Amino acid sequence: RRTDTEPKKSFSLIDSFVGQARVSNAKYQRAVREKLVRAIRSEGLQLFSFESIDKDVVFWKISASLDTLRDIADKLLYNMPFNRQSYANVGQQVPLDLDGQGIYAYGAFKKNHAEDYHDFTSIDQIRLVLLELQSIVDIDDLLDQGIIVRWFPAAKYEEMMKLHREWVSF
Repeated sequence: RRTDTEPKKSFSLIDSFVGQARVSNAKYQRAVREKLVRAIRSEGLQLFSFESIDKDVVFWKISASLDTLRDIADKLLYNMPFNRQSYANVGQQVPLDLDGQGIYAYGAFKKNHAEDYHDFTSIDQIRLVLLELQSIVDIDDLLDQGIIVRWFPAAKYEEMMKLHREWVSF
């Protein structure tokens, strides 16, 4: 399992500002955000942005397609539970606990055997996208520099937006 979380992309913007006496904080932050957007998309992640109602905050939704999630899981040797079919393929029954629930073995995800594993849960999706983001950039540095103000996982984005629409209408 890959354990390094050091960013693999450099967000040094020194070359962008050579020869300029002073650079405003807003210009620096905009440049970092633009570079970050390119880096996120170059890794196969999807980025959707929208503004707050009063247009003073920009929200980013960063997600990954199933194929990209599988690529990330394969690259990271992400542990996933095998499914019932994988047990049947080797002539075994899924062991059961005292409540009759299946106890599935885990193994490093292999994209070329994706059909042998359970589907990614919402938690798996969050972890995989977060691990990929951490391989691109140090999120704490973005917070410290004011590039981002806050971040949070929202794997069930569509459900969250539905609640937002229903509650905001009051």
